[in-house]
Amino acid sequence: MRIAQLLLAIAASGLMLVLALPLGEQAYLGWFAFAPMLAVVRGRGFLSGFVGGLAVCFLAAFLSSTGIFYAHRDSGPGPAWLFTSFGLFGFIVSLASGLWADRSTAKLPTWWFAAVATLLEAVLLFQLPAHLALTQYRQQIVLQVASVGGIWLVSFLLWWANFAIATIRSKQLIAIYILVGFISLGLGAIYFSASGHRITVAAVQAADPDTKSLTEGQREASRQGAVLAVWPEFSGIAMTAGADTSELRKLSGEPGIAPFVTTFEDEAKPKPRNVSALFSHGAMSETYAKRKLFGGETNMHSSGDHAVSVPYAAGNLGLVICYDSCFPGMIRETARMPGVNLLALPSIDPPSSHSFVSAMHAAYTPFRAAEEGIAIVKGDGFAYSVIVDPWGAIVAMARPGDRVLVGNVSVERHGTLYALLGDWFLWASGLLVLAGIWRARKATSAEPASTVE
Repeated sequence: MRIAQLLLAIAASGLMLVLALPLGEQAYLGWFAFAPMLAVVRGRGFLSGFVGGLAVCFLAAFLSSTGIFYAHRDSGPGPAWLFTSFGLFGFIVSLASGLWADRSTAKLPTWWFAAVATLLEAVLLFQLPAHLALTQYRQQIVLQVASVGGIWLVSFLLWWANFAIATIRSKQLIAIYILVGFISLGLGAIYFSASGHRITVAAVQAADPDTKSLTEGQREASRQGAVLAVWPEFSGIAMTAGADTSELRKLSGEPGIAPFVTTFEDEAKPKPRNVSALFSHGAMSETYAKRKLFGGETNMHSSGDHAVSVPYAAGNLGLVICYDSCFPGMIRETARMPGVNLLALPSIDPPSSHSFVSAMHAAYTPFRAAEEGIAIVKGDGFAYSVIVDPWGAIVAMARPGDRVLVGNVSVERHGTLYALLGDWFLWASGLLVLAGIWRARKATSAEPASTVE
């Protein structure tokens, strides 16, 4: 009976998780997706919780690989990267649920486990970050929470809700799920757009960029009134010979062509750097070298070591590249440069079934925008290029197969507590962990000692 309960709980949690994440788009499920599994494993020992958490994530990976719940499906190159992503997230879930299930932690409060899970998310900054908060990337009210405590505070609240709901044993549990879901849906319906000076920007999306596709995409973006276009990462290589950017500069100098940002390799030794630059009116700006290299890119390129901004039509443009955006500190440093009111983010994500990895990466963009109060244009190669305003609202998002994405976005910045204090909530999470342990020990010491007659 217990095994059957566990299997049903894993099935329910795995299904809700895949629906809550990007492409599933059911953000309300993020508040209780793990609760069924957590409720069943509670008190059954660390191993039960560890296995339960891992099983939920790999079931979600399998369901995601089928694409059955997605509006846009394609087999792609296979699910390897999809399973890798869920596997890394499973590291967080399995450890957190293992601690939750261990009998020795029974007296710790639910917020203690939420703080632990949030710190575990931070551990993944050493490799590939993953956040439960990404389920909320379209929820503008929730994104304002990120403007206070970053993506970490949003994840903490989601984890806390999951652990707290898992403790409820009443007959009204289904009603509680429905109530939480309706509250989340109601908050998600609240939408507000940024005010202030607006400009038209574009992203050129090309999975296999060549001179023809890039030129045609750039001309189309220019015809639609864009004052800036962002190409995918590495796309500039198709129009450079070594580090010779004369063809890119020539294109930018053509009448009616909008300025554009792309990346290419420079001449650094012993390994070139992956650099981006703004091409405008026949000239190339200062280059920015990507600072966070992804996977095997470390074998191809050397990394940069400082932020860069360049003048453009509406102020100063911050240059960042792809994987940089998964690390809030990278975006924060660039966004804090004088006069920067827009970030250009050329990206290319690993090809995956249903462009799942591209969708997950795109989900970071509203959080980075809301955290810093700054607009971002992300041009991707395969899918889900996105334009986001300074409040984290998605102005426009490209689908798989789209070539040019155009949107009118505000570039009027606003201050946020996160921009001022950075990752303060990670320190707060550490203090919560210590406070929970102190509280549990104090409660244990206050218990009357048992006597034997």
